Amino acid sequence: KSFSGMRVLVAIAIGCALGAALAYFLNVLIENSPAEIDLRRLRLFYLMVISSGGLGGFAIETMRQLQDQATDPLYRPKNPYRGRRPLWLESHQKNHPSGWFFVRQAIHPLKPIR
Repeated sequence: KSFSGMRVLVAIAIGCALGAALAYFLNVLIENSPAEIDLRRLRLFYLMVISSGGLGGFAIETMRQLQDQATDPLYRPKNPYRGRRPLWLESHQKNHPSGWFFVRQAIHPLKPIR
């Protein structure tokens, strides 16, 4: 596949949206605190949080696409189990098809040694 700038732009938009959600959460926390912070500094802080989210989305998507395009074998590890379920999960699902095994493991994580 060739490099897609549109996917990078979408990743930037998603990162900015997540940054905006975090900035709103921080805004609520700061408004309900007794601290008195200059409005200009708060706006710059929120801008930094939002732009950090966009930069994170940009970096993640760009690196993902560049690794997909790479021909170097270091970027293409030979893992036969990639994209498949682990074998231990398949064996437990055969023995416990209802899925209660994981609930029981979460409730009783320690088993006695036999």
